[in-house]
Amino acid sequence: MGRWRPAVGERCTPTSPAARIAANIEVLELLDDLQTMGRRATPEEQAILATWSGWGATPAIFDEADADTAAARERVQALMSEEDWSAARRTVLNAHYTDPTVAAAMWSALTDLGFAGGRVLEPGCGSGNLIAYAPPGARMTGVERDPSTAAVARALYPDADIHSGPFEQF
Repeated sequence: MGRWRPAVGERCTPTSPAARIAANIEVLELLDDLQTMGRRATPEEQAILATWSGWGATPAIFDEADADTAAARERVQALMSEEDWSAARRTVLNAHYTDPTVAAAMWSALTDLGFAGGRVLEPGCGSGNLIAYAPPGARMTGVERDPSTAAVARALYPDADIHSGPFEQF
């Protein structure tokens, strides 16, 4: 099984907040199943994992007064520990998405400049779009503050070394 790599220009994440929340719930359920069964994701499951968008575009999920997200909020809270829920809530203001087109262009520029391989640190890896386009000789290490997002990156890129927690701790 090769490294998951969305097609350049392909947007895996849904665009509406409600669709993002639904996709994130599906990903959390899949991660729970993968961890329970102790196995790697299949390519079909990696396509589901790639729909993860984090919570930056869906802050309403954390608003206890928002009745529209109440059922989804309950489901997410059931799938996360209190610690993971708190960590996810903290990401709302500082989680940013790297488009696959940008990630591919960055790696293209680096290889054009002579990068042929070696150790690479991705200090805010998110779900791993920069890892996806790394050339074969790159040995990737990612750090992601949000535990759920780090779990997605680990499941998508099992050949990378993904750490969960604040960057300054690694």
